[in-house]
Amino acid sequence: MRKLYRQILRHRKQRIQRRLQPKNFSDQPKPMFQGGNLHYEMAERIGAISCGGIGAIHTLAQQLGLVQEIDQHLQLLKVHLPYHESDHVLNFAYNIMAGGVRIQDMELRRQDENFLNGLGAQRIPDPTTAGDFTRRFAVEDLLTLQECINRTRQRVWQQQPAGFLAEAFIDVDGTIAETLGECKAGLALSYKGIWGYAPLVLTLANTKEVLYLVNRPGNAASHQNSVEWIDRAIAVVRPHAGRITLRGDTDFTHTAHLDRWEAQGLGFILGMDAHPKVVTLAQELKAKAWHKLERLPQYEILTEPRTQRERIKEQIVRQKGYRNIVLQSEDIAEIDYQPLKCGRKYRLVILRKNLTVESGEKVDGGGGWAGQRALRSGERDRTVEERSQRDADAGERSGEQLGLHGDDRAGVEPESVVCVADARAGTGLGTIEDGVSRFSPGGHPTALPDCADGTKAGVSNPELQWMAERFFCDV
Repeated sequence: MRKLYRQILRHRKQRIQRRLQPKNFSDQPKPMFQGGNLHYEMAERIGAISCGGIGAIHTLAQQLGLVQEIDQHLQLLKVHLPYHESDHVLNFAYNIMAGGVRIQDMELRRQDENFLNGLGAQRIPDPTTAGDFTRRFAVEDLLTLQECINRTRQRVWQQQPAGFLAEAFIDVDGTIAETLGECKAGLALSYKGIWGYAPLVLTLANTKEVLYLVNRPGNAASHQNSVEWIDRAIAVVRPHAGRITLRGDTDFTHTAHLDRWEAQGLGFILGMDAHPKVVTLAQELKAKAWHKLERLPQYEILTEPRTQRERIKEQIVRQKGYRNIVLQSEDIAEIDYQPLKCGRKYRLVILRKNLTVESGEKVDGGGGWAGQRALRSGERDRTVEERSQRDADAGERSGEQLGLHGDDRAGVEPESVVCVADARAGTGLGTIEDGVSRFSPGGHPTALPDCADGTKAGVSNPELQWMAERFFCDV
């Protein structure tokens, strides 16, 4: 950047800081918005666009070698009349960056002279041509494109200062991508009744970069074929990271591979189903084994604490007599546990949630616990979150979920499914012994967030909030 430009920007910043300095105003006779003596001119030689940085982004893509990577390895066009593969790929990316939400929005970019000038392009592909390009992709071509991007980002990582990835966190999860189209190949109906796809997403949480995106039918299990892609992501990050930690929910605790990952020096923060064996171990713990969990605040209050607003929703729940589950406190405990397919023991950290069940103004009582277990290997921690059985009479499937942590400290996974026992007179569903809530098979599990205020703990989730539904786990 030229020295003159830096000076101009610095002066502008100083002026706005002076205008926004705290000031004790007296009663003002006029509104703050007073208007000004503005004149609008249309310049002949100077143009402006809403996405003014698009030219700088394209320059960056060229200097990092992304354009050359795509054109060299992605061979989809026999002749280039007039576009190359990189033109098509970047056209999709720039359309999204410029605010486009569908392929038809490319036509708006084509009609924008300043946008074309910013890219140094005479023209860009129209929506029809771009759509034809997408139909040329096979599965192996999608992988080739992702590897081109990964090789480019590795060159960026090499330029970062020492300690950039002292500990790399690789997140793996599935999500649901809805589509309204009726002619989309591979779509299916998800467990939520949504037509679409169920992509598998692997992300470097430190930088929020998506390492791999694997498209699958909408009815695919969240963990389906994930081991292969986890290993691929590890291979991409390993040369640049001091230590690697895997993170995922209950679907991704592939216990047959935990020892292998451990032998590679990996940590893991994964989930594990609460099958009867681990539930029994948790229920047999004595009261002294439990310790109160104190969660760190989500943010630091820099000014004066504000008065809490009235909880209108909770008032309506009570007035209508709806069933309301309230989190009172949380406790954690630790045990050693060896999964069936593992050759060694790990430390299991269990999270117990103490709940009350309200119906209108009447407190029905009840309690709940969700185990979070951390497996330990030497100095490494692993965490596992528990899942309980849903009521068979209600026709609901298994569901209590736990979480695994492997970050050298006991942790708590953000989403826990809590089993709640209805302790109304005569049912005898819930009891508490030695400080541990116990439930007969008639207990009703209910999903709750980890925090009492209804929020979730922050375990990395890059931009996308992935929702992986609970299916199976080879324990």
